[in-house]
Amino acid sequence: MPLNADELLSGPRGRRLCLEVALRTDRAADCPSGALGSRATPERVADLLGALGPFDVDAATLADALDVAVATSRCWQDPDGEDVLAARPDVRAALRPAAQAVVGCGASSWWSAPLDRTDQWRVRFDGHAEAALQARGSATDDVLAAWRAEALETEAQFRAVDGIMVSQPPDPADAPGWAAVGGLPVHGPWWSIPPTALLGSTRPWSAGRAPGPATTGPVGLSLVEDAWNEDDATAVRVSVTPGARVLEIDGADAWADLCRRYPLDVSASRRTVWLEATGRDGRWLVPDWSRVARDVDAVHLTVAGYLATVGRAVDVGDGWATVLAGWDPDRTSWFRGASLDEAVTQRWHLDREVGWLRAEG
Repeated sequence: MPLNADELLSGPRGRRLCLEVALRTDRAADCPSGALGSRATPERVADLLGALGPFDVDAATLADALDVAVATSRCWQDPDGEDVLAARPDVRAALRPAAQAVVGCGASSWWSAPLDRTDQWRVRFDGHAEAALQARGSATDDVLAAWRAEALETEAQFRAVDGIMVSQPPDPADAPGWAAVGGLPVHGPWWSIPPTALLGSTRPWSAGRAPGPATTGPVGLSLVEDAWNEDDATAVRVSVTPGARVLEIDGADAWADLCRRYPLDVSASRRTVWLEATGRDGRWLVPDWSRVARDVDAVHLTVAGYLATVGRAVDVGDGWATVLAGWDPDRTSWFRGASLDEAVTQRWHLDREVGWLRAEG
């Protein structure tokens, strides 16, 4: 699905991106001190944002704003102040010129692109204990079986104390997120991604996408949710099998359809954490990845799909909803159909002032 302003403004991460774009304009810098800061009322911010457009967005501004939108995603707790601000109807309307500028910027043209089958890289940050599997054969089947068994066990544990939680529903405004009920933390798992032990890959930043050294190398170096803040990483080329069946998640509709087709009930284990994140209290689904893997070889989340979907309560129908959480932009999770080419590796180091730089040797 091509990126458009409505889709961009429908998701918390998309709105945050547009807010960051607006705040980086020259006219925003000329605003009186504090006018767009914590001392301003939301109504005043909406008025000022509305007066800043139209916007002329360059690749560097877009890259910085995208980095902030990803780094500030936190589907395990309530949204931060900027996300709450951007969700207000008046502020959201004032951000439309910024959204239109983002959509019209050439540097965002690849955000709706499907998997780049010719240029994929697995990134492993130093300090991570787990190593990605080469997603094939029985190893993948074992990982998926273990994932499903753990998901069902966790759900059963939370369901055992759900009566207590229903009789005394947690208030996201003041309930401690990690309070225990019946010896079990109320704050359950918050993610909805395939098992992280599976092979994951992203494309590289390239000419036309990268404004400078801050965005070089694989996208998976810099666009990372809940990052580990490591300074060193290794990138390994991923070879994609011709004809690999790749499912594209390009927006909320595609994510809802996936959960509808392969539903796994996680209402008890996700109840409190997604209540905090979205304000919705109800029944929740995630995809049963062990079943998804029977029909496709991989699932790719486009950048546009990420911005429009991550962190929002997506309606699935019949009283069910879902949240896309924990998945990085442009990341593909492989069940099969791809392997690591260990002969082609790159070492990268993060310069905190400049960005990711290719290491010597």
